[in-house]
Amino acid sequence: MSAGQAPKTGTESGQQPDQQPGLESGQGPGQQSGQELNPESGQRPGPEPGPELLPCLDVVAGILWRDGRYLGVRRPEGKSHAGKWEFPGGKVEPGETPAQALVRELREELGLEAGEPVFWKEKFHKYPHLSVRLSFFHIRDFKGVPRPLENQGLRWLTPAQATALDFLEADTDIVAELASQDAPGS
Repeated sequence: MSAGQAPKTGTESGQQPDQQPGLESGQGPGQQSGQELNPESGQRPGPEPGPELLPCLDVVAGILWRDGRYLGVRRPEGKSHAGKWEFPGGKVEPGETPAQALVRELREELGLEAGEPVFWKEKFHKYPHLSVRLSFFHIRDFKGVPRPLENQGLRWLTPAQATALDFLEADTDIVAELASQDAPGS
């Protein structure tokens, strides 16, 4: 901290209210990150690959349930991680709550009108170029038939079937957890 700067506290330091102080995703107790909120971008930094800090992007994902199966989405050609499977969702835009972002993303990407998403869990994941904070929601109430409005692949999957597909690295533990449960969203 340079002279004239006040010490950062609370959310200015990048600490989330429900996060243990000083812990980032993948860190256990005793592993302090020491990273502060970037005052220019307003984003929490991600992992430190070198002298630069990476931003942390807020992302939402919906686990849409129908008859004991959930919807898997395959990323289209031309997008990063093309061919990988994921849960539908996307980035949280400024001024949106995660639930609002998910409802918007489902409308834009799949043509669905979702009822109230039910928060399930949050996790952090570090990619080489970016960190993401993912908020997962169960959705049992939606109107419409999912349509691939962004040329993505769509498939209704049992939790067991999903384990055989190539999901994004950030989603693989979620897929495994859903498979170990008895269709929690059905």
